[in-house]
Amino acid sequence: MVQHRLHKCECESPGFCPVFMRRMGTDPPDWKWCQNTSPKERKSYYDLLAKAPKTDNHQLLDFFRDLDSKGIESSLYLLYYLTMSDKYNKCDTAQDVQVERNKKLLNYIRKQKKTNNSLNDIEILCLGHSDKQFSSIEDRNYLKKINLNEIDAGDYTDNKWAESRGFISRQDLFTPSAKFVGFTTASWNMKYKSYTKIDHFHNWETARILLDSDPEDNVILCADIFCPCIWFPNETTKSCVLSLFFGEYVDIIADKFMEVFDITITDHAKVPFSNQMICHKKIYEEYRQYLVDFEVYEKILWLTEDFGKRYIVKRKSRIQRKNLNGRLVAYLTEAVNCFWHYKRRDSSLFIPNSERIDTWYEPYNIKTRTKWK
Repeated sequence: MVQHRLHKCECESPGFCPVFMRRMGTDPPDWKWCQNTSPKERKSYYDLLAKAPKTDNHQLLDFFRDLDSKGIESSLYLLYYLTMSDKYNKCDTAQDVQVERNKKLLNYIRKQKKTNNSLNDIEILCLGHSDKQFSSIEDRNYLKKINLNEIDAGDYTDNKWAESRGFISRQDLFTPSAKFVGFTTASWNMKYKSYTKIDHFHNWETARILLDSDPEDNVILCADIFCPCIWFPNETTKSCVLSLFFGEYVDIIADKFMEVFDITITDHAKVPFSNQMICHKKIYEEYRQYLVDFEVYEKILWLTEDFGKRYIVKRKSRIQRKNLNGRLVAYLTEAVNCFWHYKRRDSSLFIPNSERIDTWYEPYNIKTRTKWK
């Protein structure tokens, strides 16, 4: 039970607390208070939170209590929550599969041995296009802020490619010494919940899991994981991402996408989403080579320009149509990335670290992201 864990503060730094089920930070200074207070005061605070009006944290409480009863380490509570969350894509089959994958993941983590790898061996790109994005991220030695407007990706330099142009940049965006690399959006701290900010990577429990891994382990840290069935209609879900663009014609686009990219969904499983991935450099190199060898961007252009345009739904709202259509190519590159991971699902360990805020895909929010500086 949680009670025996109120004897002392378990958190080495400000952030999400698996005991109180909330962020314990510096403003207000509740993390420092917890470090210096008595077990009795912690118990009083815990009881106060338990009596508060019901929030999402209370659902977490039940979830974590169940994990506690199973003897699972508190440092893995958040990981279990994120792997099993179906808030944005409910796929029962993928949920059942993830239960088994979590057993494999837990076994792997428990058997890991410490290595000499450190944060000095990792370089994470924060790809963006505005001061607002970059100012939301504190400077860290392991982070590299990249302005997308300064990337030369040849024929795919246009803003419609969003962060995906970084994958095929003609410049080498990483320092040669980097053993681990990351591709993340500079909007990370605005897009995802605050308990795992990208500039707090050094405090992530999962960062150590990656740094202690070998290249052949295929450990991939990401923001969130979903079943790729979220992209197209299927027997599991009737609503899907690309129906926003193609409406009743989405089945035609789905069939053509599957054909062009040689994809078959034989079973359902959760994989990294939204082009966010932090991993050994060899995995990035394999994905980059896939994009080139399989002429992925050329095929996306054909799907959107020559084939897809005739099926794009003419939205009543001119603003909605402009904002959606301006994001179509970027969405398809995310879909390709998602299905690339799907094909490698049996040989990879996918580790999510956050979940997006509820309003990220609201029309007004999309509108702000289609304005480039």
